[in-house]
Amino acid sequence: MDHFEELHGMVASAFQVLDESKQKDDRSEFIQQLKDILPDARRYITDRLNAAEKNGRLAPGKYDVEKIIDELSHRVFDHFHEVDHKDDLRAWLITKADLVFEQSVSNVT
Repeated sequence: MDHFEELHGMVASAFQVLDESKQKDDRSEFIQQLKDILPDARRYITDRLNAAEKNGRLAPGKYDVEKIIDELSHRVFDHFHEVDHKDDLRAWLITKADLVFEQSVSNVT
């Protein structure tokens, strides 16, 4: 099994777990499971932040990855109903991560 297949399987199983927490309306459990199941979201935000700092777009050390991840987690919970199928989850998460990242760095002065 290659990395893509492994990631695809992980995201598909994550969808079911997250969907169950969302149906119970348990925000805390949902967010914890999201952070546990999909650590690549943290890596993705960290990489974007590092690249923006390196190219001079953002001041180094000004932005907190954890705050961005927390905001992303709450938005994912609030908008999880937008995901129609487990195969859409990864792309949808990346879109949400991009949106939250851009809004977070543009709102801080």
